[in-house]
Amino acid sequence: MRIGSTVSDRAAIFREEAGKRFFEPRVLEIGTLRWDEQFPTHHRSWFPLPVKSYTMTDISAGTDVDIVSDAHDLTRTFGFAAFEVVIAVSVATSNGVRCGDMSAM
Repeated sequence: MRIGSTVSDRAAIFREEAGKRFFEPRVLEIGTLRWDEQFPTHHRSWFPLPVKSYTMTDISAGTDVDIVSDAHDLTRTFGFAAFEVVIAVSVATSNGVRCGDMSAM
């Protein structure tokens, strides 16, 4: 990632790299619950390329949530190696585990 890059720059880099590495990936986005009915929280637009599936999950049910699951229990919910790409942009934590610490999965 380039220092000083904007969100749209990072999204473009992400799309480009994902397009090079995966053919029709299974995508999981964590933290998609819409907190404002006017604005989606998910980043589905980052994947205009064909995807096999795009699953949106959150710890609470609601708009833009396909499956309710705690980010720390994803393997219990989905099993191992269920996705080629995992996105966690709008994720918060309240239990002291860093949001980027995927080793708990």
